[in-house]
Parts: sequence; C-alpha cells; structure tokens
Amino acid sequence: MYYLGEANRLLSRGLSNAAMDWYYQAAQHGEPYAMLRLFDGGACELGDVCPDNGDDWPQEALELTLPKAEAGDAEAMGALYHIYYYVEEPDEEEALKWLHRAAEAGDANAMNWLGELARSDKWGVPRA
Repeated sequence: MYYLGEANRLLSRGLSNAAMDWYYQAAQHGEPYAMLRLFDGGACELGDVCPDNGDDWPQEALELTLPKAEAGDAEAMGALYHIYYYVEEPDEEEALKWLHRAAEAGDANAMNWLGELARSDKWGVPRA
C-alpha cells in the first residue's frame, strides 16, 4: 500500500487524493514511512487525514515503531533513523544510534545509509 501511495505521488507530482488514500491505508497497518509521507504532505491539515489519537503523524510513527525496534526488529530500527528527524524535537544522536543498531542487526538499507553518510562526511561517521 505504501508503494502504491509512492507511485501515485510520483505520477501526480504531489500528494494526490489517491496517494493520500494509499498512504493512509498503509499507516492504518503501522507503516511508519506512510505516516511520514502523510505528515510531509500536510494530510492532517489539508485533508483531515489524521492519526486516530491526535494530529501528529511523526509521534504516531514513533509510538508504533519504537517497541518493535526495542524488540529487535531491524527494519523498525532503521525506520527510527528517519522518524527521529520528524518528531517535535529532532534528535540526530538518537537517530544515528538506531541506524547503527539496524545495520548491526543486518538491515541492508541501514548499511547503505551509513555508507552514504560516511561518503558524504556527515555526522562524523568513520570511514573504514
């Protein structure tokens, strides 16, 4: 559902109603990246597409993803890297900590992000 939202967003060059519908369906199934897309697109303000418990999609993503990451889900750990940029007070140190943990747990996307960060000399990620 998230990828159908992505396809619709890219085809319409923005958060269309179709993209928003797919992202919302994905968010209802706990997809954190869909929640972040809904936040980026202003879905809550513009389309009244809000989380059940408020209007803060990044906080919703954090609340649903953190327990999974703490339980050892490598994909959830990697998602926290992105989520920590969106919460009310972004925490780069916490984001990078989870990215490292995700890579150590075998998440290929996290490994790739660490490589990109090291190559661009961001955040002082050491080069091997």
